Amino acid sequence: MSFRVPALISIALLVLTACDSGAAGKDTPPPWPTIPPMPSGVAKSDRLGATGFASHFIDLMDYAYQSLDAAPLRDLGLPSCQACRQFLSQLDTDRAAGTHYQGGRVHFLSAEPESVDEGKQAVVDAMFDQDELKVLDAHGTTVETVPANRTIFVFALRWTESGWRAESIKLGTPTS
Repeated sequence: MSFRVPALISIALLVLTACDSGAAGKDTPPPWPTIPPMPSGVAKSDRLGATGFASHFIDLMDYAYQSLDAAPLRDLGLPSCQACRQFLSQLDTDRAAGTHYQGGRVHFLSAEPESVDEGKQAVVDAMFDQDELKVLDAHGTTVETVPANRTIFVFALRWTESGWRAESIKLGTPTS
C-alpha cells in the first residue's frame, strides 16, 4: 500500500514540505524544522492525554515529512499498528532513495475522543487539512502529485507504562 495515494491514506498523506531551495544555495543544507515538543497533558491516562497524543502524533508526522526523520515516531506505535509501520517504512524507503517532498503541510484542526477508558484504552478522531504534495525523485523530477485534502484519522490508543501508544490508525469518515 502506498501512503501517497489519497484513496489509501493510512498515515502517509500527512505531509509536508521538505525544503525550499529558493533562498538557500545549492550546497547549503535545507533548514530542517525542530521536533515538536510533547505537550505536558499527554502524560495523563485521561481524555486530555489521549487527545493530546493524537494531535502530537499528527504534528510529528508533519515534521517527519518535512525532514524525512521518522525517529520521533518510532516508539509511539505498538507492534499491532500496521499504519504506523507502513508510514515509517515509506519514510525510510524515500529517504534512502533520495526522494523529497514539496508542499503537503499538515494543518491540525481538531481531536475528539469517541471513547476513553482511563488508564486502559481510548479512541480519538483527529481531523486535519493537508496542502497539495509533490513527490520528487532524487533528480528533482516530480513523480507524483497528491491534491490538497481534509482527512480524519481514527486512533485506537492503548495506555502503557510509557504512556499512550497507537494500537491502530484508520481512515475516518466525516459525520454531518
